[in-house]
Amino acid sequence: MQKLKFTVYFATASLFCYHVNCNGQEKSLNKVNDFVPESAIRSEIRTYNGDLNRDNFEDIILRFKMSNEPEYREHFYLFIGQKNGNYKLAAKNDSLELDDVDGTIFDKIVIKNGYFSLEYIGYGNTSGSYEIITFKYSDKNKNWLLHRQDSKFFHRYFTEGNPTENKTTQKDFGKILFEDYGFW
Repeated sequence: MQKLKFTVYFATASLFCYHVNCNGQEKSLNKVNDFVPESAIRSEIRTYNGDLNRDNFEDIILRFKMSNEPEYREHFYLFIGQKNGNYKLAAKNDSLELDDVDGTIFDKIVIKNGYFSLEYIGYGNTSGSYEIITFKYSDKNKNWLLHRQDSKFFHRYFTEGNPTENKTTQKDFGKILFEDYGFW
């Protein structure tokens, strides 16, 4: 009986969370839908909300893929919320090719206090990986700069139980605009 109660509770909670997330996605997408090309793959369109430039207005990141391009190419558009409730395209990157490369797949975007991170995960029979690419809003440049890149790799035979970690920062790669990331 306890198992049944838990199952019903879990299913109800999951459905509620799914419904809330889908409604949030639809509302955000409706605000920036004019920027989604006709050839975008509908199942690959995602929106993420947060404050990208620390102005206390909700901003949106739009991620999508195109049907007429390689499956690993991704598009990311950054929209800044305006006082009147509209959104303005502030930056875009049409050159990221990280999804489905070497077993790594796109996971999510996290937005917090002028930073946003693109997160990727990878799975294999004997290994796993995690990659986070973080951009930070620069008041001076009025743009987002690559802030840091973190990656972890674990292989149960070759890393002897300890993951291999790699962290690079602006000291390592210099100033790279979000729009230019992926070209170098």
